Amino acid sequence: MCYHTKIREVQPNLLNFVKSKIYSLHDAQDIVQNVNYILVNKESDYDENKNFKAWAFRIADFQIKGYFSKSKRSKIVFSPMEDQNSFEDLNLTHCNCPASAIENKERAEIFRDEVRRRKRLLPKSQLKIINLYSDGLKYKDIAKALNMTISKVSAYKYRAIEKMKMKEV
Repeated sequence: MCYHTKIREVQPNLLNFVKSKIYSLHDAQDIVQNVNYILVNKESDYDENKNFKAWAFRIADFQIKGYFSKSKRSKIVFSPMEDQNSFEDLNLTHCNCPASAIENKERAEIFRDEVRRRKRLLPKSQLKIINLYSDGLKYKDIAKALNMTISKVSAYKYRAIEKMKMKEV
């Protein structure tokens, strides 16, 4: 079987695998695109005696790890939107037309409700850390306030964010 045919045949499986690990469909498609690019460029490295699908999935796994590594570096900030009674002071519109402003306020309300709903699923320890972090406290200040180590605060925050990113809650 031709190498490029093997790439085409593994596409649905690759996308399903990546989608099972990544929350965003757009990001999952980008990762599959990167995997395809690597597969095409590494054609000379492929050993015909090895399982092509396993090789492609291993490349996808490395790309997923790279994705999470990059996302860990970018700081995730939860704004204290729940405490706000209105969205008048938020700049959510790209234009000044009233219809756009209403639509954006509705989206913001839906987002705020979803964040609130997902926060309720967190254990109290993780919820405290997320709330303190969203108030702008540093890890060392949160650790001191909750009598924890900095690494424990970091781990709890990471787990809370991952739990909130889950597709089905």
